[in-house]
Amino acid sequence: MATAANKTNSAKEVDLSKEIEQLRSDIEGITDLLAKHGTEDVINLQDRARGAAKVAVEKAQDKLTDLNEDVGRAEARMMLEIRKKPLAAVGVAAGVGFLAALLVRK
Repeated sequence: MATAANKTNSAKEVDLSKEIEQLRSDIEGITDLLAKHGTEDVINLQDRARGAAKVAVEKAQDKLTDLNEDVGRAEARMMLEIRKKPLAAVGVAAGVGFLAALLVRK
């Protein structure tokens, strides 16, 4: 009878060992799957970040182009006003220079 009990316990231990090995295998598979999906998510996020950065750079370049055009127009208007009223322009320049000198002195 002791032999039958030992065989039953031994069979249970073998079954338990098989189940533990199966669980280890399942956990390893799940770990690999999570690592794969994690890597894919990182790659997708990097691609989205690159796309967003590219769009931001393009928008910044467009704004810079617009600002350069605005400055060019303002310069042209200023030059036109100076040509129309040269004495007033000289007077304004002298006044600004005088104020700047007063500020620097203090």
